[in-house]
Amino acid sequence: MGRIHTIAISVALPLAAATVATFVALRAFDHPYVGMDDANIFMAYAESLASGQGFAYNAGGEPQEGFTSLLYTLLMAAIWALASEPEGALLLLNVLLAAAAVGLAARTVMRVASDGPGAGALGVVVVVWAFASPAFATWTSVALMDGALWCLAWCALAALCTVEVSAVAGSSARLAAGVLLAAALPAVRPEGMAVAAALPASFLLGARLRGANGSRALGAALPSALAWAAALAGLTAWRLLVFGQPLPNTYYAKVSPDRVHNLVEGVAYLYDFLAAHPLAGLAAGAALAGVVLNLAFALGVVNGSGSAAAGAGERARAVSLTLSVLVLGGLAVPVLTGGDHFGQFRFYQPLWPLMILPPIALGLEFAERRGSEVGARPRLAWAAACVLAPALVVSAPVPWTRFQKSSRLDKEFAIAEAGRREGEALNRAHPGWRPSVGVITAGGIAVAYEGEVVDLMGLNLAAMARAAGDRRGPKNHAAFQPEVFFELRPDVVWPRYVRSDDPAAALLDFVSGVRPVDRYMQDKVLRGLLADPRFRETWVPAAILGRPAAPLVPDPFFFVPEGRRHRPQPDDLGGRVEVLMGYFQRDQVARLQSEGADVLALSWRESR
Repeated sequence: MGRIHTIAISVALPLAAATVATFVALRAFDHPYVGMDDANIFMAYAESLASGQGFAYNAGGEPQEGFTSLLYTLLMAAIWALASEPEGALLLLNVLLAAAAVGLAARTVMRVASDGPGAGALGVVVVVWAFASPAFATWTSVALMDGALWCLAWCALAALCTVEVSAVAGSSARLAAGVLLAAALPAVRPEGMAVAAALPASFLLGARLRGANGSRALGAALPSALAWAAALAGLTAWRLLVFGQPLPNTYYAKVSPDRVHNLVEGVAYLYDFLAAHPLAGLAAGAALAGVVLNLAFALGVVNGSGSAAAGAGERARAVSLTLSVLVLGGLAVPVLTGGDHFGQFRFYQPLWPLMILPPIALGLEFAERRGSEVGARPRLAWAAACVLAPALVVSAPVPWTRFQKSSRLDKEFAIAEAGRREGEALNRAHPGWRPSVGVITAGGIAVAYEGEVVDLMGLNLAAMARAAGDRRGPKNHAAFQPEVFFELRPDVVWPRYVRSDDPAAALLDFVSGVRPVDRYMQDKVLRGLLADPRFRETWVPAAILGRPAAPLVPDPFFFVPEGRRHRPQPDDLGGRVEVLMGYFQRDQVARLQSEGADVLALSWRESR
């Protein structure tokens, strides 16, 4: 296959597909540039780093590691330091990362097919497979989270491992790439600490397939193994020194110490994913077959004493095994940690471009065993791709046409928007002083609010994350411990910004838990905190009212020009009053009233 065709399929096509998919996702969700709430947590740390305050969730606060990707946080900090509109630049970065990841996956499958005349058709299928999925496109672009970077890490790992086990000669460039990737993976996500083990294993197998003896094969695996060990040791030592713990807060806050509970939850998560994506289930079955058929062969190669280089058929078996192990390993990691609560299976989206590779590699392996020349019938391969590509688009479990309503992701963007509104309203409502604010969703508000934000879920609060507790309960929201809360005593708890023509009724509905989600938060997530006598002695339900003459939130709300164009706020509130409600310490209410603020407070008896 020619160089121009290779570049077109592995570079130009993925970039075009990523751009189109991102544009469609922006229009579908109608939340330009804001990202999901967890992405806003990354932004809070990036802003602190860019301003020279270190890894602080609150400006000037103690170091925290409430982010899951150190490398992504550093990239965001660089953007915050250079870009006047960082959200837009961050979106562009994610589009480029996603395109690069899928391009690597397409290039991998074409290389597996020996770059034959029909290999390009396989690359096209991989690109379409990836971006035909609205979930993949959303989680790797407009979510503004670390999914695209983690996907690129997976695809780079697969590309390097497959090249190594299929190459007929060793390469110092591959050794150097293995060292760099092994050192980088633990910093991309915590799971990278385990995933990086694939690199020395592939270098060991590749060397043995090329006829190297045991000592030479170990020598080939040693550089990446040492880089992996050094990265683990260095990152752990740095975390202990800076944060006082070996893993991010997110691990302690979200993952239960009950391993059996995690396994049960994780198996259910995997089952739901495969049930929702039948084609992914078939791909996982092919990966399992690739391991069953080729594991004994690979172990024999590693343990044997052979000195002859393997043929094309043996290398094809090694490639099939390598891709199968990577995919099965990627499916297993969330099982061990108990899955996730986000819609559309966030943890499996970075693996999505690779899932189609094991069945392709298995088919090519069988072709090699039969002595068939791969790509001998390129017209048939391209015809099949032309049929398969649109079939993949229309067979998505949740198609683009109804993805917004069916995906359960729209609320994640809305939470980030609401948090930014709440933060801005808190700034306006407290001129000259900034109360500490205890929150459940801790992203958007941290970006907008200028005071201390206390993350009651523990993601950005080590004291809460490390507090005793089994973490069984609301998935990823079971870390709250009342005793830690009463030690911290935030001034305001659970703020909510709304516009209403009846502020008293809105406050009463909020406190009474009229909405099922409010009742769920009160009873399950906050573990009945609001009914605790200690809480009611100090905090009361209250609302600060803002009016068109003195708004709490600037009009328009959005921080970026695209947002102002896309969703303008009306100049007239139409009779509705701005309401910033929550649970305020009694002395905070008194102070606000003494400053002339329009404050509505309820007694606990009135709120029944």
